[in-house]
Amino acid sequence: NIQGDGTVDERLLSGEENQDGHYSYRSIIQLTASASDEWFFSNWEGDITGDENTVEIELFTGTNITAIFNRDESFELDLSVGESYVQEHPGGKLIIPEQTGGVYRVGLIARDYQTDGSTLIEVPDGFMLRVSEGDEPVAKQPSLMNHNAESSDFRDDMIDDETWSLIKRTDELHHILRKEESKMSVAGLKYTAAGEPSRLSADSRFKMNQQAEPEDNRTFFAVNPNDNGRIEVDATLRKNGTNVIYYQDDSVAGTTEEATDQEIENLLNYYDNYGKSIIDEMFGGLGPDGTTNHFSGGERPANDIDGNGKLIVLQLHPDNMIGGAAGYVSACDRFPLPENYNAGGYYCDKSNEAEITFLLRPESDFYLGTLVHEAKHISSHGYAVFGDREFQPSWIEEGTAEIAKEMSSRTAAGFTENQYLKFNDLYPGFSTTPETFGMAVTHGRARSFLHASPENGLFGNPDENPGNSTYYGASWLFHRFLADNYAATDQNQFFQRLNDGTYERDVAGLSSATGRNFNQLLSEFIKAVQIEGFNSAKNSSDVSFTSYDFEEIASYFSLGDWPYIYNSSMTSGSAEFEISPVYFSSMVLFEFSAENGERLELELHNRYGEMLDELHDVALTVTRVE
Repeated sequence: NIQGDGTVDERLLSGEENQDGHYSYRSIIQLTASASDEWFFSNWEGDITGDENTVEIELFTGTNITAIFNRDESFELDLSVGESYVQEHPGGKLIIPEQTGGVYRVGLIARDYQTDGSTLIEVPDGFMLRVSEGDEPVAKQPSLMNHNAESSDFRDDMIDDETWSLIKRTDELHHILRKEESKMSVAGLKYTAAGEPSRLSADSRFKMNQQAEPEDNRTFFAVNPNDNGRIEVDATLRKNGTNVIYYQDDSVAGTTEEATDQEIENLLNYYDNYGKSIIDEMFGGLGPDGTTNHFSGGERPANDIDGNGKLIVLQLHPDNMIGGAAGYVSACDRFPLPENYNAGGYYCDKSNEAEITFLLRPESDFYLGTLVHEAKHISSHGYAVFGDREFQPSWIEEGTAEIAKEMSSRTAAGFTENQYLKFNDLYPGFSTTPETFGMAVTHGRARSFLHASPENGLFGNPDENPGNSTYYGASWLFHRFLADNYAATDQNQFFQRLNDGTYERDVAGLSSATGRNFNQLLSEFIKAVQIEGFNSAKNSSDVSFTSYDFEEIASYFSLGDWPYIYNSSMTSGSAEFEISPVYFSSMVLFEFSAENGERLELELHNRYGEMLDELHDVALTVTRVE
């Protein structure tokens, strides 16, 4: 059988053929497929498979074979330095023309954004990128590039092992919490006068708003690390700051986990001086203005439901901290307790009915930015619960929280919003400072994403490996790209509108904010990553990173490439690059340059060398960098 436009020559190599055209048992037949003009032979289907146009078969029984021919949709690139081309698949062959000195980077992504908040698609068996040089045939044996989602992610050389382990535990817990939030509903919440009085009466709230001292001793609710149930934590007031009230778990007192006065002072001062302004100006405060509408016993301000005008920090004993994380925020605290519940979709028996974050002892610089990160979650929860926005998918929620951390660090270090920073700005004297540590963490996570590329929130399913810090790195880097290219004049307004629901939820909000659909944004993001380190390409590109010199910063670390290229160069001959399902669920980057200016041909197939079908919704972004 023939599908498409071509012919098949049938030749008897051994055995016999009778006058009716039947072959004798165990005859050996050679088939040669030849395509017509503007068509190409793709593959065999039926009782034989493969894509070699000449095959030999031995006949044992009746045999059904189809030769597949496809129209030649090859496209010859004509790109200047800094330009890119996106080829959607299924599609044909890309041709890089004969030229000397041309260097191209190729990025492969899967592009089916799912309603569960990931871009992972189930493509059977992965892909194969075939590259041939000049008139040389494609190599017959693939070069398998091993890649494992569970492989160790790259760690910032200047962040110690203990802190990096703490970062990873925190990432994993946050992913779990964000998934739990997706099950909560704010539908149908409304204010009624019925119900029991709230924990804070109107009079108590009024007094606290007049700067009355908070209680010296108080009982809070927290999650039991062992069974996810509710525990009660008795706590003592350690510091009533300008914007933060600091309580300490009583079981910490007198142990090595007890925070010093200086540690508490440093944490609160950092938030007062550099964090609160970011939360207020960039994310709209700790919630929308106005009143809540689902607590009984009186309405409460949506940005201050406990009426004290401040954020609460509760330092937990490590035994009471779920997941061993550095800290967390629970959306549960934005909902009423059962006894204060009126109507709607959700209440929570662990709620403290307060703007509260839980931390371990803040004994390192890491906690300074962490508090701002957590405060951003509180802000987002406020707008989700009280602004009818619903909750964001975890990768957007964590990516914007990392933006809050990064921007507080940038402000603390004395840099302006759009200032272009290099290695010495982040690591003066080849080390971090308390002020630059937040930026260092975000950069370390981003480099880890580009090196290891395991499952992550942007290009894959973080459920596969939630503790891998590249989950944060991918999300932060993508939002940094958005800010650099679509919010250069007013990042505050850009992120506040994403946070408060002006731009809708999920990727629809990103499209509203930028005027680009999500697939366009992904391709632009890959291009911005590809051209780092190539000044001519960056200067002439329509998109780029303008806040940091990522390539220069990365050059000082053990894995100095930005980004990590899976094939550093193509020097001669031809090759096949097999890309596993783990590979393609992340961003896969290659770099090609032909010796002596020969033509390069790029074809994307499934791992068996067959043409792609409608299951393969992927795209190649090809950018000329030199």
